[in-house]
Amino acid sequence: MDANTSSDLGFPLFHSPFKRDRPNDAHGGILVFVKSDIFVVERSDIEVNDIECLWLELRIKGRSILIGTLYRW
Repeated sequence: MDANTSSDLGFPLFHSPFKRDRPNDAHGGILVFVKSDIFVVERSDIEVNDIECLWLELRIKGRSILIGTLYRW
Protein backbone atom coordinates (compact mmCIF):
# COMPACT_ATOMS: atom_id res chain seq x y z
CA MET A 1 0.00 0.00 0.00
CA ASP A 2 1.25 3.47 -0.88
CA ALA A 3 2.28 5.44 2.19
CA ASN A 4 2.23 8.80 0.37
CA THR A 5 -0.97 10.39 -0.85
CA SER A 6 -1.00 13.01 -3.57
CA SER A 7 -1.76 15.71 -1.02
CA ASP A 8 1.47 14.86 0.86
CA LEU A 9 3.50 15.68 -2.25
CA GLY A 10 1.99 19.03 -3.27
CA PHE A 11 3.66 22.36 -3.93
CA PRO A 12 2.16 25.85 -3.79
CA LEU A 13 0.95 27.15 -7.19
CA PHE A 14 0.66 23.61 -8.61
CA HIS A 15 -2.26 21.24 -9.03
CA SER A 16 -2.23 18.16 -6.84
CA PRO A 17 0.30 15.88 -8.51
CA PHE A 18 -0.84 13.32 -11.03
CA LYS A 19 0.65 9.94 -10.22
CA ARG A 20 0.57 6.36 -11.27
CA ASP A 21 2.05 3.82 -8.90
CA ARG A 22 3.78 0.72 -10.12
CA PRO A 23 1.34 -2.18 -9.81
CA ASN A 24 2.26 -4.90 -7.32
CA ASP A 25 5.43 -3.07 -6.23
CA ALA A 26 6.03 -0.52 -3.50
CA HIS A 27 8.86 1.08 -5.51
CA GLY A 28 8.75 3.23 -8.60
CA GLY A 29 5.94 4.95 -10.40
CA ILE A 30 5.34 8.21 -12.23
CA LEU A 31 4.63 11.64 -10.78
CA VAL A 32 3.84 14.76 -12.83
CA PHE A 33 3.36 18.31 -11.57
CA VAL A 34 1.41 20.94 -13.55
CA LYS A 35 1.17 24.63 -12.63
CA SER A 36 -2.24 25.60 -11.26
CA ASP A 37 -2.88 28.25 -13.93
CA ILE A 38 -2.90 25.55 -16.66
CA PHE A 39 -6.11 23.62 -17.34
CA VAL A 40 -5.31 19.91 -17.18
CA VAL A 41 -7.29 16.67 -17.42
CA GLU A 42 -5.92 13.20 -16.79
CA ARG A 43 -6.60 10.94 -19.79
CA SER A 44 -6.87 7.52 -18.17
CA ASP A 45 -8.89 6.36 -21.20
CA ILE A 46 -5.67 6.03 -23.25
CA GLU A 47 -3.40 4.62 -20.55
CA VAL A 48 -2.07 1.09 -20.90
CA ASN A 49 -2.24 -1.13 -17.81
CA ASP A 50 0.87 -3.18 -18.58
CA ILE A 51 3.32 -0.26 -18.55
CA GLU A 52 3.92 2.74 -16.34
CA CYS A 53 2.36 5.60 -18.24
CA LEU A 54 0.41 8.73 -17.50
CA TRP A 55 -1.37 10.82 -20.14
CA LEU A 56 -2.43 14.41 -19.52
CA GLU A 57 -4.31 16.82 -21.76
CA LEU A 58 -3.33 20.44 -21.19
CA ARG A 59 -4.97 23.55 -22.63
CA ILE A 60 -2.50 26.33 -23.26
CA LYS A 61 -3.40 29.49 -25.21
CA GLY A 62 -6.58 27.87 -26.49
CA ARG A 63 -4.85 24.75 -27.81
CA SER A 64 -5.03 21.22 -26.45
CA ILE A 65 -1.73 19.43 -25.95
CA LEU A 66 -1.50 15.74 -25.12
CA ILE A 67 1.52 14.83 -22.98
CA GLY A 68 2.53 11.26 -22.25
CA THR A 69 4.94 10.27 -19.52
CA LEU A 70 6.22 6.72 -19.77
CA TYR A 71 8.71 4.75 -17.77
CA ARG A 72 10.13 1.44 -18.90
CA TRP A 73 11.60 -0.69 -16.13
